[in-house]
Amino acid sequence: MNRGLQLTAEDAMMIPVSELSTPRDRTWVPIAGFCFMTLVLLAVPGVLRLAYPLLAFALGLYFYFRAPSKYLSFTLWLYFLSPFVRRLADYRIGEFIDGNTILLAPALVTLIALLSLRHLPARITDGWLTLILLLGTVSFGGAVGFLFLSDRQAVVKSLIGWICPLAFAAHIYLNWRDYPEVRRTLERTAVGGLLVVGIYGVIQFCFAPPWDVLWMNAMEYDAASGPGVYGEPLPFAIRTFSTMNSHQPMAIVLIILGVFALTKRKRLYSVAVGIGMLPVLFSLARTAWLQAFVSFIMLVVLTRETKYLKVFGVGLLALLVLGIGLSFTPFGDTLQARISSFSDKSDDISVGARQAGYSKGIRLAEEHPFGMGAGGMEVAYTPVIYEDFGPNDSALVELLVQFGVAGAAAMFLAIFIGLRMMYVEFRKTKDVILAAVMAIWAGLLIQSPLNSCFDGAHGVFVWTAFGLGIASVNYSRSKRECEASPVSLPA
Repeated sequence: MNRGLQLTAEDAMMIPVSELSTPRDRTWVPIAGFCFMTLVLLAVPGVLRLAYPLLAFALGLYFYFRAPSKYLSFTLWLYFLSPFVRRLADYRIGEFIDGNTILLAPALVTLIALLSLRHLPARITDGWLTLILLLGTVSFGGAVGFLFLSDRQAVVKSLIGWICPLAFAAHIYLNWRDYPEVRRTLERTAVGGLLVVGIYGVIQFCFAPPWDVLWMNAMEYDAASGPGVYGEPLPFAIRTFSTMNSHQPMAIVLIILGVFALTKRKRLYSVAVGIGMLPVLFSLARTAWLQAFVSFIMLVVLTRETKYLKVFGVGLLALLVLGIGLSFTPFGDTLQARISSFSDKSDDISVGARQAGYSKGIRLAEEHPFGMGAGGMEVAYTPVIYEDFGPNDSALVELLVQFGVAGAAAMFLAIFIGLRMMYVEFRKTKDVILAAVMAIWAGLLIQSPLNSCFDGAHGVFVWTAFGLGIASVNYSRSKRECEASPVSLPA
């Protein structure tokens, strides 16, 4: 009896949808065109401010439907480079332009990911449950903000800062059948981002380019930043922010990329991690240092790979030597003060500021049990005159103030469900990507009481890692089910 061709679902799953829709990779053509137009329009920066987000959005739509993997990498590269393009445009104009529309490009392209919600799963799995809790909590917070807060601009800004990362994570999860291609895309993006952001971060630290100096001088008068937050606009005195908008988000992103890159046992990836960690050192972001230490150690513990421990040890030694070598520069005294503050907090202003900020956050959570809504942190803590505690100084306080106790509990419940399913699957498969995601989140949870790390531009990378993790779990589960019951197709 002719039973026809035997095809397991594993074989079918290993063919990404993107490969079926794009037999030849010609996506470099529109990318090259986009880069060329950006360079040309720098000559007329006023036009670039409008054209850049429009061109980026159009290209994002094209990639979303024609080359999904390129949509992922293109979106992440926009977060890497758009702040840098904005500073170049401001420099060409000759002054800092507040509310520069160039920065809209990454958010606009990220929101395209909401189109994936049209492919909702037929049943609620634990992976989809995490995203329902997250998206539901943020949506509720947005509704409360619009109802009760008078500052609608703060509500919209905060809502976009939350929706963009979660929409991107949902897009990755809902396209879990393309997990192998998504994983390769993110690995390539990680090594590219580490090299580009890392190398420019070193250049910025050593030479203080004039377009960065212009921006830093403007930030001296910004209520959300304040004097000295970014260091001094001089060589070896900048708290490096590289191509991105701030030193803390840059450091968070580079650490995430570094953990991903370490999972590839290739020399280029290890070199990229070393280069990418230099701006993390130069950023003087102590919570990011803590995140890096916890994440890299957790990766070693989970994988039990001594290779990672050796790389970590060599990296620490190299950074120590570099720090000693830079001790004669203005950076040396600041670095020494930042390191000594881990043990001696008597003169550390930020410790007292955070204590006062936490007290106010707890009081606001008691007064508003359902939260003040999205934008509540900006309303309650801006301008930053509340003993130097700002709206970006604690993710835990941010969740309590904006979403209330119930909303914060729902958020952490979703994170717990997601990380638990990753751990259970990791015990079965030993997938190093799952180990990397759990290591990344261990570092983030450790620094969450000390810094806002879940939303905004860096939040896209944070939740991308989370989305990749739960997509990996779904893919592995389906693969096992398909191996157990092969599908028979007629000849």
